[in-house]
Amino acid sequence: MCCYNSIHSVFSMNKTLQLSAMLLAVGLLAGCESPGRSLARSAVDQIRDGRTTKAEVEKIFGEPMQMTKSPAGHTLYLYQRFYGPDRYNPSGYAAPRRDESNLLLLSILFNPEGVVQKHLYSHTQPNIDRIQLSTGRKLGQEELGRITPQKTTRAELAGWFGPHVSEELTLSGHRLVVWYYADAYNFSGRAEVQALEVLLDDAGTVLSFRVTKRDPWRN
Repeated sequence: MCCYNSIHSVFSMNKTLQLSAMLLAVGLLAGCESPGRSLARSAVDQIRDGRTTKAEVEKIFGEPMQMTKSPAGHTLYLYQRFYGPDRYNPSGYAAPRRDESNLLLLSILFNPEGVVQKHLYSHTQPNIDRIQLSTGRKLGQEELGRITPQKTTRAELAGWFGPHVSEELTLSGHRLVVWYYADAYNFSGRAEVQALEVLLDDAGTVLSFRVTKRDPWRN
């Protein structure tokens, strides 16, 4: 993996990945909804790169779920909303619906002056099977061995692994794309979780990646 030290710091600092895994695991068992203000598209469309300030963002969305800062003075805000099966409609409020889940992520990168440099809105629908208590597909070593930093593209990843679960900005302005697998159908009562975390540059080429296994119920 290239640039391992700097890339590793991006992965290790990202607590939203752990929370996303926990929310998906909970969603296997029952419809659920994460707290926080709506991340409706109409609200996100109010953000203007190069113009909107940090105070204006907080007025719309409130305090971020996660905030990180770089030594150079850049700030990254992360907002997240998760609606388990039967708990989502486009207005952002809970309402009965078909058996599907929705994960909404908004990441906003501010320059040292506190103005939005760039932002990314991600709305995915993780495929949760509430009968088998599972989501996603576990990836084997042979499949993961296809990934080559500085060569593999985003299109190739999508072709190999299918739809991703989450996507967000990093403090460097790159995109962190994640594929999840979770299985709660076991005797221990705990969910097995595998996360493929891939860092992409602006051209959609893999910079680095890692695969982790987590117990989403532990910090």
